[in-house]
Amino acid sequence: MSLGATMSPATVLAVPNVPNRAPALPPQVACDRPVMPAGGHVFYMDPVRGSDSGDGSRAHPWRNFGALVSKRKLGERLRSSMRLPMLPDGAQPGVFYREQANPDGKVVGGDTILLASGDYGELVLNGIVNKRFMRIAAAPGARPVFTRIVTAFSSHMILQGLVVRGPMGPKSTRVLVGAAPQNEFMPDNLVYDHMDLGASAPIAGHDPQDWYDNAPNGVMMRGDCMTISNSRIHDVRTGVGIIRGRDDQVLNNRISGFSDDGIDFSGDRLRIRGNWITDHWNNNGALHPDCMQGQSSSWHWPYSGLTIDHNVCIDHTSERAVPDKEVMQGISMFDGVWKNIVITCNLVLPRAYHGIALYGMDNARIENNVVVGMDPKEPSWIMAFYSKEQKAPRGDVIRGNWATGFPNADQGKAGTLAGLKTGELHMKDGGSADELSVTMANNTLAVWPGTKVSAHLDPKVKIVRIDGPAKPMSVPEALRRYPLPAACQKT
Repeated sequence: MSLGATMSPATVLAVPNVPNRAPALPPQVACDRPVMPAGGHVFYMDPVRGSDSGDGSRAHPWRNFGALVSKRKLGERLRSSMRLPMLPDGAQPGVFYREQANPDGKVVGGDTILLASGDYGELVLNGIVNKRFMRIAAAPGARPVFTRIVTAFSSHMILQGLVVRGPMGPKSTRVLVGAAPQNEFMPDNLVYDHMDLGASAPIAGHDPQDWYDNAPNGVMMRGDCMTISNSRIHDVRTGVGIIRGRDDQVLNNRISGFSDDGIDFSGDRLRIRGNWITDHWNNNGALHPDCMQGQSSSWHWPYSGLTIDHNVCIDHTSERAVPDKEVMQGISMFDGVWKNIVITCNLVLPRAYHGIALYGMDNARIENNVVVGMDPKEPSWIMAFYSKEQKAPRGDVIRGNWATGFPNADQGKAGTLAGLKTGELHMKDGGSADELSVTMANNTLAVWPGTKVSAHLDPKVKIVRIDGPAKPMSVPEALRRYPLPAACQKT
């Protein structure tokens, strides 16, 4: 397709438009569907054949983004900052922020830049604003490689099919793909789809301390209506981080070979769905690895509206039969500043007690999950308990789950963690623990040989016998071995 040709018909990305099931506050900014409308122009870039003097056509492609950015050729509007001079009284200078129309914009909303294979270096697309989505994508069959991508305080942009191989380096540059606000300018409507993100060196065999000190993180998103989807994220510290986001999504990604957490998150109206998170590595004891962890402190306002569904967490798969000396926890939220949470239809195979653990959360629904421990000494559990600040949960429901442990509400004695060690699994079914306001119903306790069942176990609870802890296996095999409840097939 040559310069001036148009895209037809409209292109819609394979990002599921599934509503967040958790009730929450109304959005602050409109989240638009990632649609490339018919009629947009298609431009070309090639780091080998291209030229800074090219016109972006197939015959005369651009060489890289440097000239386009410096000549303000991208975006309908631009956001920028200007440092004010020193004031006469010696006060520190301020920073002035502005957004203005970009009369030089050649590639705008609705347009696409297709990238040929090759090395592009660092891509910095800060403050580029469109009303419709602008797409930067790999050409069919191409493999464009970057060292880092930054899209701070930008709007309506799709990055698709790009490879990032980030070097080991200091903390300030340790994010492979990042977007963050600048003062009042919040990035919004950014989509990273079908990406391949990882460090330039593999985590396997790497010195754990050096990895902790120098390895990059995968994706860090701080903004509104941002999505990372259908991507492979590997050989990183933390796979994905959402930092005080609003209406952000992590959908259908494959995250492996990480040393800290698979996904960290904080914010309102978040959706984490369909991700496979496996095979963490040693971080030299610096941090306890989690499949997913809510990251928040007591001084933050309560976050509202979180859905975590249809994900798979496995400490180590059959691809890595020898486990790491450090164990991975499952889905955890340890600080009581969250409400309106739905955690449903997840398969979690950790090597720690915490399979799904919520501390001090309000109005949480933990339903139809399967949790099976991989360590014979730690039968992993599903639980809701006090926060670190001793805030009790309120209005939580644990229903329809299948797990190797349920410490909650042992005949009203759930006010302490004492007695929740190996061989002392407790669960009350069909009732509510007044002290913790946690209702449990229709859960199934899976017991392997040598596990002691509590004498206080409610007789209405269903018990099933299993051969033993979960073994290393692939994700498809794990889903066959431990199928999710039938209700999960309908959502």
